[in-house]
Amino acid sequence: MVDVVEEDDLELIRNGLEQAWGEGLDVLVRSASPLAALLAGCRATRLTPAPAGRSRVLVVAGSYVPLSTRQLAELQRRYPGTTVEADIDRLLENPAREQSRLAGEVEARLRDGPVCALSTPRVMPTAGVVENGLGERISERIAGVLEELVAPPDMVVGKGGITSAVVARLGMHGRVAWVQGPPLPGLSWWNVGRDVTSVQGIGDSPGQDLIVFAGNVGDDATLADLVDALVAA
Repeated sequence: MVDVVEEDDLELIRNGLEQAWGEGLDVLVRSASPLAALLAGCRATRLTPAPAGRSRVLVVAGSYVPLSTRQLAELQRRYPGTTVEADIDRLLENPAREQSRLAGEVEARLRDGPVCALSTPRVMPTAGVVENGLGERISERIAGVLEELVAPPDMVVGKGGITSAVVARLGMHGRVAWVQGPPLPGLSWWNVGRDVTSVQGIGDSPGQDLIVFAGNVGDDATLADLVDALVAA
């Protein structure tokens, strides 16, 4: 695992990877959008404004880093009563029942207002949970709540890089994504679909919008500012 603080850090990682690949080493990269864009040679040259007027915005938060917790607190301050918190024990012991409960609460929040935040508890699971692979199962079962919704949200914001990946793959059944661009520095707006035609708008089943929002990106207000922009008339 490598942490990035400045743009130069991305260049250093890119150079190291290219050297490793050049020497015939097999290296699998799992990264946030900025490194993927750098490796692909298609970095954005400008911001892509977030689409406004979205009446059903769902934030799915699995990241436990302190910044994500503060961002969720600010979102709750601006949009009181919008958070739906999963019961982890129930999600692991009886996932279908807990997913049904969560989906019902999410739908109720989105009927009453434009925003809902579906979140794990703000306490990090124990080391044993992570080591035994239960952390991944929790993310997968949180993502499964999207399948239970009567109508898909107009926009999903994945709070946490791994959370976003699981939501795209399992919650949205995504196989491909059309990257629209960065609505804010460090974020990436995707249209996720099951095939190329869906994300290009020429198929029978349109893609779904997802903003990939890694855990340690932005400041305390960035998530709430993004949601403000999404729901603005």
